[in-house]
Amino acid sequence: MSRKESLHQQSKLILIVDDDPDVQEFLHLALIKDGYRIAHALDGDDAMEKAAALHPDLVLMDMVFPVRGGHETLIRMQGRNHERVPVIAMSALCRDRETREAVLSEPNVSHFIEKPVNIRRLRSLIRSLLGISTNNSGTMSTESR
Repeated sequence: MSRKESLHQQSKLILIVDDDPDVQEFLHLALIKDGYRIAHALDGDDAMEKAAALHPDLVLMDMVFPVRGGHETLIRMQGRNHERVPVIAMSALCRDRETREAVLSEPNVSHFIEKPVNIRRLRSLIRSLLGISTNNSGTMSTESR
């Protein structure tokens, strides 16, 4: 991986929105190994403030948390010019088809994954959404757009 590609990947910021500190730590440790910058939010209001201030490249958002749940936060993000920021929705509780379809119908939601999170699948989704590919040697590079 060239220095330029490495710097490009390291500049990607992921906002993790989850009220469970153990989930936040698990995701943080798994994703920081890939060179991403990580920010955290504990609820919907915190997520809105951090998204406005930090302009993340991707948001990982639990759907069930106090103070403006995930679905309401998604809708509010669209009204604040964050609709182009891809969101991966996560939940251990929202497993019924109707809820999944409602969440996935939001324009900024690209995927819905169930908890516990399969970290390999999540890392692959993130690389795909951020335009980062893995070459044959296992190192990552940024795809040209």
